[in-house]
Amino acid sequence: MWNADGTGRPDLLAGHGGPITTASFSREGRYLVTASEDGTARIWDLKGKREPRRLGSRVSRIQALAVSVDGGRLAVASSNRARVWRVDGGGEAIVLEHPRLISRIAFSPEGERLATASDDGLARIWSTESGALILELDHGGARVSSAAFSPDGGRLVTASVDGLARIWGAESGALMLKLDHGGARVSGAAFDPRGQRVVTAADGSARIWSAESGELVRELDHGGARVYGAAFSPEGERVLTAADGFARVWSAESGRLMRKLDHGDRAVYGAAFSPTASAWSRRPMTTSPGSGASTRPGNRSIDWPPKGSSTRSLAVRAPAW
Repeated sequence: MWNADGTGRPDLLAGHGGPITTASFSREGRYLVTASEDGTARIWDLKGKREPRRLGSRVSRIQALAVSVDGGRLAVASSNRARVWRVDGGGEAIVLEHPRLISRIAFSPEGERLATASDDGLARIWSTESGALILELDHGGARVSSAAFSPDGGRLVTASVDGLARIWGAESGALMLKLDHGGARVSGAAFDPRGQRVVTAADGSARIWSAESGELVRELDHGGARVYGAAFSPEGERVLTAADGFARVWSAESGRLMRKLDHGDRAVYGAAFSPTASAWSRRPMTTSPGSGASTRPGNRSIDWPPKGSSTRSLAVRAPAW
């Protein structure tokens, strides 16, 4: 986690036995969950001093994870399967399958649905209670890179390698808008906090669009570098992008480049702001090859969370995978 103003030194949360593939903050921004090619997930307390809580597995690689908004559910994707379980230890893990690799997963705001994006050309929406398939969104065979719900849960935005991001009705499955990138592969897409704009990550640039009309509002030029991920800050005023060698912080209003966070010669595959509205929201987190995530100086980790927290206890008992 970096200071978004570029000051200070980032801290490396080390401990995984392989490259970190993805990471997600808890709602209040205190906890960070990381997943790795070593087949484990770990939970870090960004204000604590103990060792990370390790969630072991029997898979070789976790390529995606998500934490529900209320902290009550955790989902991970490995190969063509996603698994969802209650973090209080109740019930069995729900297993969701695609014919091919699942690249990204996302909870709906209320936590009752999970979206999966897959190499099979489909995005699917599932019930997290029963595991039932609710919707299947066909991308014409094009690999789907990501999927994310709008803040009210009524829409889903997907990104695919055919040069399009698509906005769908999350209840009806109706295709509402296509955001055309002129053939450039689209790696990621996300709504702003009000659901009025979408930011997309593609080859050479990130772009901000109207989520209502599909009009291109602004393009954030990365000099030809492939952009792997993009996200709005919690207040919607900034955009954080991940690309080759750098994470960048931009003004969402003017498109001005505000800061570059240097990762040397290592590509940056993911980046996200802490979701809190406090000073923590000014600290983006990035992941790049290696076995650590860049975060706030001096951080250690602990079980999720300690007694008395308003967030439910996360996986002191993890399911067998």
